[in-house]
Amino acid sequence: MNQNNENKPTQLSGLFQSKFAASAPLVGNPQTPRPVLQNTVQAGVNVQSANTQNGTVLNHHQTTAQPLFGKPIAPVQQTTHTGTQQPFVFKPFATPQAQQPSTVKNMNGMVAPFHAGNNVVVGVQTQTMSEALFKDYREYIYKLTGIYFTETKKYLLEGRVSKRMTANGIHTFEQYLDLIKNPVTSQKELPQLFEAITINETYFFRSEQQVEALEKILIPEILKKKTGSNVFKIWSAASSTGEEAYTMAMVITERIKPMFPNIQFQIVGTDINNAVIDSARNGLYREYAIRNVPPNYMQKYFTKNGDLYQLSDSIKRMVSFQYLNLYDTQGMKQMQNFDVIFCCNVLIYFDTASKQQVVASLYDSLNKNGYLFIGYSESLHGISKAFQLVHLPRALAYVKA
Repeated sequence: MNQNNENKPTQLSGLFQSKFAASAPLVGNPQTPRPVLQNTVQAGVNVQSANTQNGTVLNHHQTTAQPLFGKPIAPVQQTTHTGTQQPFVFKPFATPQAQQPSTVKNMNGMVAPFHAGNNVVVGVQTQTMSEALFKDYREYIYKLTGIYFTETKKYLLEGRVSKRMTANGIHTFEQYLDLIKNPVTSQKELPQLFEAITINETYFFRSEQQVEALEKILIPEILKKKTGSNVFKIWSAASSTGEEAYTMAMVITERIKPMFPNIQFQIVGTDINNAVIDSARNGLYREYAIRNVPPNYMQKYFTKNGDLYQLSDSIKRMVSFQYLNLYDTQGMKQMQNFDVIFCCNVLIYFDTASKQQVVASLYDSLNKNGYLFIGYSESLHGISKAFQLVHLPRALAYVKA
């Protein structure tokens, strides 16, 4: 669960803005106002009003708009306003579903998904939650997951919920809230919502300093103190599509196992998102995910399959993946006797109370002298006094003394 790129909506503004700027000039008096669209259109952003200065607001009947994606669009008429605030909703064109592309590219060459519902592009969100409804959503999601949406993330929640509304053929936020609160329908839909609101941006060898510390310091140190067991357990909490867990599996195979041949290494990955768990088990990755993998590892553990890269079964067998909500105290009690836990870029989703609960559970899951890694931008300051901060050569960790 990572949030690096989720603070901003996908930038599709260049596509819409440039295409309408290229519209043919209006025929007639040269003083005729040119069409303008004051509010830049972005995916997931509500366009409610435009303030024109002797300009023209484009609406669904503009005659001068040129086709997008090489397909003709419905005629659109012009409406001239003179400097007053005029409410409007920008309605995208209609395209037969068979002719719709799977992705669109803006003028900067950035590719983004093309979403369509009822044969109409839904890249522009046409409604927003009231403050009261936003709080209802926030409190309900928080109660179930501990994930907390601040007011500054309201647009993000609206965008994610809108996708689920489209998938279910629901037209209002109120109707969707009823759906996820219904004891029958919520069983199927809540996991889909959790998948939509969590971020899953990761890749192999992302936290190289932490992996290096695991290899060169933590594993040898813990094994020296370990008595009565030859099992070393590692937990990748919020494991997403498995890159973090599989990175450790490859490093252990290459560098650790030869030094400790009698130790049984067990790696567990957990996530609240069932879709990414299935993806992790498949072990099939795009070039972005494997870009930091050392060449000798690529040659040994990956097989190219078209545009994808298949991870070897020998590495996949070293990791088990399962569903787990870190906010579920009963579920967390099943996670016991771990020597090292990676819980990176997860606490940023929680408020202070939720962080304290989750960190307390992680503490209970560790063996004595076990270590916890969190994200580089995260800290347990003000969250827990149970752990002791340890400064490693190139990383920080918390130890259960």
